[in-house]
Amino acid sequence: MRGVADGEVGTGPTGQPITAYDVMYESERRYSADYLTHAKPAGPGEAGNVVGDWDNRARHVGEVFGAMNAIGSDVTLDDRDDEDR
Repeated sequence: MRGVADGEVGTGPTGQPITAYDVMYESERRYSADYLTHAKPAGPGEAGNVVGDWDNRARHVGEVFGAMNAIGSDVTLDDRDDEDR
């Protein structure tokens, strides 16, 4: 994913570049929302507790966004390092 994150896939309505990272992040955001929508609801008396299905799904989403943030940070740091040269 990091290998393609810098690529541009087009331009936005005002001419700004749309990077592959932007598309990947937005796609994952939408997928995660749908993924959480299908979690089993909390049973009676469990609303304030950690509910297994929600807990597992939220962890999965967190793991993926952790990786996405690492990629985004790497892109930002690479851009900064390129400016220093």
